[in-house]
Amino acid sequence: MDARDAGAAIEQVSVEHVSTPQVSLEHWDADTGEALLHRLNAPELMTFLGGPETDEKVASRHRRYLEGTRTGASTMFRVVVQGHPEGVAAIGYWPVIWQTRRCTNRAGRCRADGTDAVSRRRPCGSS
Repeated sequence: MDARDAGAAIEQVSVEHVSTPQVSLEHWDADTGEALLHRLNAPELMTFLGGPETDEKVASRHRRYLEGTRTGASTMFRVVVQGHPEGVAAIGYWPVIWQTRRCTNRAGRCRADGTDAVSRRRPCGSS
């Protein structure tokens, strides 16, 4: 199936059969963030990341997220969907050093050659 076939298949889907929950990003906070990290620390979710972290490491990660938000060095969010106000995932951004250049991690968009994986036009982290 090429892109045209996929587009045609999508057009054939009836809107009546598609249910899209409302998704929002909520700033990381002291009340809900750590509980979400513990839920996301499940063995089946952490298999390819070296396995679950200890409770102490989860608490340390939570403190780093709060400190980064407090200082403005990074920002973390809870991904919230209808019916799950506690959050179902986490996403964030923070500065990283890539080949001696300061970049901003944007969900894995920095490619090995230092260009932005989406635009491919500008160096990763440049304005």
